[in-house]
Amino acid sequence: MKKNILRILGVLLFAVVLTTVCFAASAGVYNLQTEKASVTLSVEGITAETTTVADKTYDDFYPGANKVEVACTDLTVGDEYVLLVLEGSTTPSDENIVYIDQKTAVNDAVQFTAYPMRLEDGKTYYLMLSGTNSALEQIGSFAYVQQGGVVITTQPDDYSGAADSVATFRVAAEGEGLKYQWQISDDNGATWSNSSVKSAVYTTKLTAARDGRMVRCVVTDESGFSVTSETAVMRVSTLKITTQPKDYAGKTNSTATFTVAAEGEGLKYQWQISDDNGASWTNSSVKAAKYSAKLTAAKDGRMVRCVVTDQYGASVISQAAVMRISGVTITTQPKDYNGKVNSTASFNVAAEGEGLTYQWQISDDQGKTWTNSSVKAAVYTTKLSAARDGRMVRCIVTDQDGNTATSSTAVMRITGGVTITTQPKDYEGKVSTTATFTVAAEGTGLTYQWQVSDDQGKTWTNSSVKSAKYSTRLTADKNGRMVRCVVTDQNGTKVTSSAATMRITGSLLITTQPKNYTGKVNSTASFNVVAEGVDLTYQWQISDDQGKTWTNSSVKAAVYTTKLTAARDGRMVRCVVTDQSGSTVTSQTAVMSIG
Repeated sequence: MKKNILRILGVLLFAVVLTTVCFAASAGVYNLQTEKASVTLSVEGITAETTTVADKTYDDFYPGANKVEVACTDLTVGDEYVLLVLEGSTTPSDENIVYIDQKTAVNDAVQFTAYPMRLEDGKTYYLMLSGTNSALEQIGSFAYVQQGGVVITTQPDDYSGAADSVATFRVAAEGEGLKYQWQISDDNGATWSNSSVKSAVYTTKLTAARDGRMVRCVVTDESGFSVTSETAVMRVSTLKITTQPKDYAGKTNSTATFTVAAEGEGLKYQWQISDDNGASWTNSSVKAAKYSAKLTAAKDGRMVRCVVTDQYGASVISQAAVMRISGVTITTQPKDYNGKVNSTASFNVAAEGEGLTYQWQISDDQGKTWTNSSVKAAVYTTKLSAARDGRMVRCIVTDQDGNTATSSTAVMRITGGVTITTQPKDYEGKVSTTATFTVAAEGTGLTYQWQVSDDQGKTWTNSSVKSAKYSTRLTADKNGRMVRCVVTDQNGTKVTSSAATMRITGSLLITTQPKNYTGKVNSTASFNVVAEGVDLTYQWQISDDQGKTWTNSSVKAAVYTTKLTAARDGRMVRCVVTDQSGSTVTSQTAVMSIG
């Protein structure tokens, strides 16, 4: 039978629906952290009382927990009973049993005392009873709905991106006097630590060491009632497009085909089309790596591109390709050229059509952008230099009616040149662990020279390491040190790897330094510092003698502002940042000037 749900105090709502004679329906609404409430259940003269109270001790570890006591006089003292609360299903399993407890005899009734538990908004729970001489049966159910208090309206979303991108998580909540505390877990949620972030938005740089890190936010109102957001995960995505779709030119009713190839995990494809030169895009029905369409007059000039998404939700958009009706047919495509430095690279295109003209284009960013060259013939030649190693070329052929066809892309390379195939990755670990960085390259007679920088890459110094692997002991003075490798082949061609950084786990690190300010008299000079660490505090200092002496200012926030006066022209500022363990780091110096 079903009974109406009664509101009693105003925060949590239970609705009990009964299927046996032991319990009848009634309900209570109450604040678990500040109030008590009891519900008396009766049917056919049999009375049972369900009392829910706040458990302050358990609440310290499990916000929003409660304890439920149930006594039922319809059961026989002396028999063995077990009371279960099941979430979402009346079939018990390891996943849906919320609590189990043995009966005790109180005043000729059977009483169950449940362990503290936390109910979740919008879920249904079933009261199940089993005894020595009876099968498992449902004796009641209740649906939990949160009404008021702190209500999270926007949960943080998972983030997936490339290494060194900025992962951002947001939470939105309703309530009075809200405070926020973000927490992080690096052991799949087994343990959680408070971060230094106490606002509704949490941002951090995504590194290899943080791949899989979980974050959540505890939101607390002015009365101390708190609720914890859902968990979000940050992941380093390896998603990248390896083959871009190419333009298609053909006759009317021919089939235009475009292909994209990508690397990543659990890839999905969504082709999009544009008939307004890329101003707007519409999803097509094609969700595979290949897109084909019949080339009609209405589709002449249509642009297509593909959105590739991995299993983490990260996405990348391919370059746009164009389908065109053309009387131009390219019969011979240009071929790649490999040769020595200062040799002549030659590329040839042949085409059929009337009144043909040629325009060769070049790209030095792997085809992302193209620039017209001065060559307007069917053959393109150029001297192969180190600066042109890897340059891409293509030719646009146009007929007398303005129809165009674009050739395939060809690449010029120096024979035996150097190509880095594996870049060194950031390292994060404890003090005294060994930080190891590796580079892999292709070429002939390769030599290696590792370099280090302790000023965020402004200056570099050669280390003693001349192999493909660089290892060093991670100490406090090396926290934030950057390393890179210069690889040289037998011809003296050099290529420099990307920079990687070594950091002490959980260490204090300034990621954004304050910058100089120049402005008019009475303008507001503003300086900003950003740091990573736990429970950070800030102390800005000023110097009017070119840094010989420093004095603490009254500003203890991450941003320092002051009116620029004649007396402050040339004043230097810096910030001392301190974490919860007392470790400190001092920012670079910035200067305010009238100009």
